[in-house]
Order: sequence, then structure tokens, then C-alpha cells
Amino acid sequence: MSFRSFKEWGVSAERLGSFCKRWMARVQSNGTAGKMNGALEHSDQPDPDAIKMFVGQIPRSWSEKELKELFEPYGAVYQINILRDRSQNPPQSKGCCFVTFYTRKAALEAQNALHNIKTLTGVSICVLASPLPTFRSNHTLPAAP
Repeated sequence: MSFRSFKEWGVSAERLGSFCKRWMARVQSNGTAGKMNGALEHSDQPDPDAIKMFVGQIPRSWSEKELKELFEPYGAVYQINILRDRSQNPPQSKGCCFVTFYTRKAALEAQNALHNIKTLTGVSICVLASPLPTFRSNHTLPAAP
């Protein structure tokens, strides 16, 4: 399956921006769960209230290094995970990633400075913030059938 731009799907930039705002509001109110394995990780942990941000519309040719250079002016970056199509050999970027800063403040500053403002290869990037998942020690998983 190949990636298509939002224009090829018949989606306007305004509609994409509206979707990003709705998704961001939903994620901020509900949080998300899941773990991504990143290429740039540090041994120390981010703040408990840190934010994992979804970033869409990034150039597929960009590496973790280039993304880190884009985001580091707003604060120290803990982790960058580029989503890749593993059916390709070698795996190709899907044009989106997750970025986690050490602090919530840095993530919100990056979001405010970049979301629908910063343009890369002619398209505004979409930067959406969500709280990092928290796992409770008293949480039990259902038994397997």
C-alpha cells in the first residue's frame, strides 16, 4: 500500500486542519495508550506529565536526526519514533512520527510554534499533543480464554 497525500484523497487543507484540532482535543481529554519503539532514546526518563506528540506531514526522506534538529529549539527531546512501512525493503517512512520531550512545557511550546504554521516541502505539518500513557500497578489484565 502506498502513501497518498491528503490532496490525492480529496481532502482540503482546511478539513485536515479541522481534523487535527478535533483529534488533539480528544486526545488531550482522554489520553492515549501504546508504546512506540524509538531510534533516539536516552537512559533517563521524561517528566511524569510529559507529552508524546503525533507529527504528520513530515518529509519521508527525513531521519530522526533531522527531526531532532527541528524540535530541539523548543526543549530537550527524549524520543523520536518515525512510523515506517515494514513491507518495504528497507522500511520506508510513512511521513509521520511521534516525538516525546522531557518536559510538558517544551512539547506545548513546540506544538504552538509548529502546528499548521511550519511548512515542510510545501505542506504545513500537523503537531498534536497527547499525555503519555500511565500504567497502574493494581491494573490486571483479563485471563486468556
